[in-house]
Amino acid sequence: MLQGDLRIPAILAYIEKSTAFVRGKGKKTLPVLDICYDVAEEDFVSTTSSHLQESPKLLILMNNNTFEMAVIKCDERVIFTQAADAAQALIVLLAAYYCFQLTYPRCYSQCMGFMQQCIVGEPFVGDKSTNFKHFISLM
Repeated sequence: MLQGDLRIPAILAYIEKSTAFVRGKGKKTLPVLDICYDVAEEDFVSTTSSHLQESPKLLILMNNNTFEMAVIKCDERVIFTQAADAAQALIVLLAAYYCFQLTYPRCYSQCMGFMQQCIVGEPFVGDKSTNFKHFISLM
């Protein structure tokens, strides 16, 4: 049985897979969540770095399989959250998109749109994959 902090990434990976765009070749969907285990203090900066104009993405840092901290990395910046667990960190990620009035990049859109619709209760109006439409109909 997975501990609480480890269930969220597994659930999110399932949602990403179940709602992904699948038409054509190449990677259309990327994970909106990265998990790093036991990051040494001297590796923190390189672990949390991001590229110029990179869309917000959640990074969860685990220590001994226990949630340590969550940061949002984007556009060469790091936003430290005060989330107590992975579930709260996902809410902070959604809030970051709302606060900064950002649209979801296509590679994250299906998963983020699903969370928006199911967690926030606001319909996702962006392009929806066939998988997204089917998966949301099950809710």
